[in-house]
Amino acid sequence: MSDNSWIEIDLGKVAANASVIKRKLAPSGASMCAVVKADGYGVGADPLVGVLSQCGTDMFAVFGADQARALSFRAFTQPILLMAPVRTLVHPEPLDELIAQQRLHFTIHDLMHLKQVNQIGIDRSAAIPVHLMLDTGMSRSGLSFEQFGAAVKLTHDMPGVELTGLMTHAATAEADEQFLNTQRERFVQAVKMVDPDLQDDVTLHMANSAATCRGASYHFDMVRVGLSLLGYDHGLCEDLLPVMKWCSKLMHVQSYPAGRVVGYGSTFTLQRQSLLGVVPVGFADGYPLSLSSTGKVKVMTESGEKIVPVIGRVNMDQIVLDLTDINGSGLAVGTNVQVIDDSRDGECSLVKLAEAGNTHVYEMLCRLSWHVPRRYTTTPVASLQQVATLRV
Repeated sequence: MSDNSWIEIDLGKVAANASVIKRKLAPSGASMCAVVKADGYGVGADPLVGVLSQCGTDMFAVFGADQARALSFRAFTQPILLMAPVRTLVHPEPLDELIAQQRLHFTIHDLMHLKQVNQIGIDRSAAIPVHLMLDTGMSRSGLSFEQFGAAVKLTHDMPGVELTGLMTHAATAEADEQFLNTQRERFVQAVKMVDPDLQDDVTLHMANSAATCRGASYHFDMVRVGLSLLGYDHGLCEDLLPVMKWCSKLMHVQSYPAGRVVGYGSTFTLQRQSLLGVVPVGFADGYPLSLSSTGKVKVMTESGEKIVPVIGRVNMDQIVLDLTDINGSGLAVGTNVQVIDDSRDGECSLVKLAEAGNTHVYEMLCRLSWHVPRRYTTTPVASLQQVATLRV
């Protein structure tokens, strides 16, 4: 594990964001499923579940069985939704207890998958809660409209499953509300088609974080939120607080004359006498190569926070900063920097750096290497809500 940089995560802000989402759900009365796949989007699923299980979360969602196993030993009572088409499980296995308790829910993607999950339940003398995934335009996985109706009917004669939910997934909620509405209409149409075959307690769900922030018409009975709990909202909910910042220190500071080239490939030439600083992070840590000569870093100087540019090519484990414009601010080896800060849309925010690197916040979060240690803090939720109120 590296000691050159560290990622600070404020679990108090996670709790505050959960509170914001719950307030948004109040008009619709929808429940909240917290998506913690990919190890909590790189933040850490285990600590996220620890705080969110106490914040009104009704369900957790992960991708595959391996992620569910990693959480199965946590002391929480909420069910876990498997979002991938898990088709087989060894028997016995660590998830058997969750299955016996009907706390492991499966997302069904095709008719064969439904039959396979039914067999998993039969093998364990259990009725596994299943959610039928309707493909309304994502074209990635899920049942067609014809398969959707057939699947609902099949569940009535399958002793190893119990129809618990009907769901779809929004493809463009953050950017194209017109297509989001098209998907919603298709979902509503399909639900009406199968309504005579449904029990009253079947849960309908569609909304991801962006759709949840857009309004109650997308909430149905439950929403599935992940990114918004970490404070990133595609500009749709200004009350959310980014929970993460990436910190490091200057490991080398030195002056160079005009005309010198910087870094691999000599992609940057100094146009003036310059003071350069080296920070020990790079693409091996998850800092994108695409931020070469485009990234910004916040330097914590004696005279306050200063933003400086990354120059030259991002290395495997180093970046070079141009400190010339803040020379005289007490710069030295060991000066603290923030490679990513916890602002909503500042120059060193995750959002702005993702834009500069031609990627998005999901990838930036998930690519952060686990050899960069995570440090968890907890700011009281009440204090954070007061800050949010003052900001608005």
